[in-house]
Amino acid sequence: MGSHHKQSILLVDDHPENIITLAEVLGDHYSAQVATDGTTALELAQRQPQPDLILLDVMMPEMDGYEVCRLLKANPFTCTIPVIFITALTESESEVKGLHVGAVDYIHKPINPNVTLSRIKAHLDLNRAIRDLDKSNQQLQKYYVAIDNSPSLIVITDNQGVVEYANPKAAKITGYDSEELEGESILNLRKEENNPTFIKMCQEVSSGREWRGVIQCHRKDGTPYWAKAFIGPIFSNDKEIVNYVAIIEDVSTEHQTNRKNSYHASHDLLTGLLNRREYRIRLEKFFASPTRHQNQHILLFLDLDHFKPVNDRCGHSAGDRLLRTICEKITQQVRQRDTVARIGGDEFAVILENCDQEMALLTAEKIREAVESVSFRCNDENHDVTVSIGLTVVNAEVETIEALEQQADIACYLAK
Repeated sequence: MGSHHKQSILLVDDHPENIITLAEVLGDHYSAQVATDGTTALELAQRQPQPDLILLDVMMPEMDGYEVCRLLKANPFTCTIPVIFITALTESESEVKGLHVGAVDYIHKPINPNVTLSRIKAHLDLNRAIRDLDKSNQQLQKYYVAIDNSPSLIVITDNQGVVEYANPKAAKITGYDSEELEGESILNLRKEENNPTFIKMCQEVSSGREWRGVIQCHRKDGTPYWAKAFIGPIFSNDKEIVNYVAIIEDVSTEHQTNRKNSYHASHDLLTGLLNRREYRIRLEKFFASPTRHQNQHILLFLDLDHFKPVNDRCGHSAGDRLLRTICEKITQQVRQRDTVARIGGDEFAVILENCDQEMALLTAEKIREAVESVSFRCNDENHDVTVSIGLTVVNAEVETIEALEQQADIACYLAK
């Protein structure tokens, strides 16, 4: 570690004997600079490194201490240096005049070493504290500007969730002006308080933990939006929660895009049914389930008959319309929890969850009747489409998915 830096005192007096006396008082506590007139004092005060404090004689020829002090305080480069007057004057008017031009204190002659050192230390400590406070204020001002102009919504609440500050982004994201939010409980701005994500968020932050996630919120006009949020507690020195801070970003567009991409990745875009990839994921899930030995699931393979002539004679657009109609009929015959997927051009798969064979046979028959009830007319011709359905049981006796699908495929072929 380096040696301790001595603070510098500028001694200003036109009498050398007074300067010697002051220098002896300072001793090894401080380093000293010397000026015997006001002009030199003003020059030294601006020279780097600047003095930390100035001891200034009041009565000097040409330029007295009052004028020197006034010029020091008028100069932005020297105005923060504390000035203590050294004087033999005892009139209160002289002290008032000195304080008026910017001095921080008076030391009277003859010099009392202990009083002088105590006052010097007090004002150096005070000036250091003022500088530190000024630096902190500058730092806070930078933070304030950054927060105020942040593209994210930043909210600070008390420990009960009452808003103390919201930056201007609040209006754009929530529809509430900052002034409307301040003093309002953040809980009053939420809808659907029974939302599991919201409940978990409240539990996390109220127990002193940070929470990050995406949650649905509502604007002032009631329209929903998706918020990517960070919420964290602020603790006192006693480890008590005194505030919460929330940083919120509107990710509605991103969320919508992700949902759309997820939908496209798992669904057949023509029919809206699950695609082959998602069907296989779900089948693997059922196949790997530890309850497969206790619960019975059924896999149906469906193959449309006489569909190709519709495409050949009426065109693919007509064939697409017929496919969508048939898919609606199929989904109407199964339960909401069951899986219906398009796994080929005119081939479909249905996974009946927790279903016995008797119920599966009834469902398959309902599907067959629903498909064959579709009346499709094109180019003055009626086109009757039928469906072949193969059924197999998803249970512990089948060792692989490939074997399961082969059984369903064979059953579908035999049904033709």
